[in-house]
Amino acid sequence: MACRLYLHPLVISTAQQFFFIYIAGFTSCTSILRPIGFIIFLISTFVALATFEDFVEPPGWVSRAIISAFPQISLTYFERMIVRKIAYTEDREKKDQEPQSRTAEFRKRYVFGQEVASSMRGLGTPWEIRNIHHFDSQDPTYVPAATPFVCINLLKVLLCYFVHKMCITTQLSLDQQYMAPNYVPIFRRVSEVTLAELQVRYIATVTTVVSIFCFIQGGYSLASAASVTMNPKAVKDWRPIFGELTESYCLRQFWS
Repeated sequence: MACRLYLHPLVISTAQQFFFIYIAGFTSCTSILRPIGFIIFLISTFVALATFEDFVEPPGWVSRAIISAFPQISLTYFERMIVRKIAYTEDREKKDQEPQSRTAEFRKRYVFGQEVASSMRGLGTPWEIRNIHHFDSQDPTYVPAATPFVCINLLKVLLCYFVHKMCITTQLSLDQQYMAPNYVPIFRRVSEVTLAELQVRYIATVTTVVSIFCFIQGGYSLASAASVTMNPKAVKDWRPIFGELTESYCLRQFWS
């Protein structure tokens, strides 16, 4: 196993991240390395997914949720490097600036590349994705103070943790016989479906959705609280990942 550590998902993920930073910050928008890089991303993502269970035992749903970041980062690379052609020379560099040292230029390019590669939503950047929620839907310019922001998000972390734990406990307590493969088809065996089975299906579905919501919201709140604790000015970079409940008046709005 030691000789195959280079196939570890963490090693591959780190290599992908540095490669993304290099392409974003140190290549032009027309560089041939960009499409080649996408092929490299696809191959490395396939390898990471194929060997994942060799390094993570047992591969629970939390670890599977984390490994799903590999396809996501590949699609992000494709969208930003090939479709939108984001490049340092076009977005940040100005011709009327005085020449700067190689170290300063390298630092700026690296920071730019890291911003492109690491910021999934691109808040406050030219490549900010659309329809990102604001702290206050009635006042898009509103930004909360750092202290209440941290306190509220830490409370969200605790709440999400206990609700998530309750959902998992509830799922494990359900009658496992209804989880068997022969119970998956429902329409062709409508006459055989019992009220107990429908109850299990309903509870399992609701708790799964709620637990996934808590996993995403809890992780985001923890990261945002830690970031703002270290840098109080970073509040504006942590706009809500989910919208307000009052906006969930249709299925599309509910999922967003």
